[in-house]
Amino acid sequence: MAEAATLDLHTRQRRILQCVHWYKVEQDQVPTLREIGQRTGISTPGMVKYHLDALEEMGLVEREPRKARKVRITRAGLAYLEGDGSE
Repeated sequence: MAEAATLDLHTRQRRILQCVHWYKVEQDQVPTLREIGQRTGISTPGMVKYHLDALEEMGLVEREPRKARKVRITRAGLAYLEGDGSE
């Protein structure tokens, strides 16, 4: 896996990562796929899942299967957000 600071995320993936982080901080819970889509402008939960799958593959998030609110940002994901990953 590449270092978090060197990852080149798709704009939607970066927005999803930022959304999950913000939602957890502000709402003290993780957003559902639909909530992520609404906040990031992605129209279908399937497309949100596609990008979450990619983020999980990169090691930036972890998820528990079949659980709506079980997305966790990993240390690598937090390092990405703290680095140059946010706009």
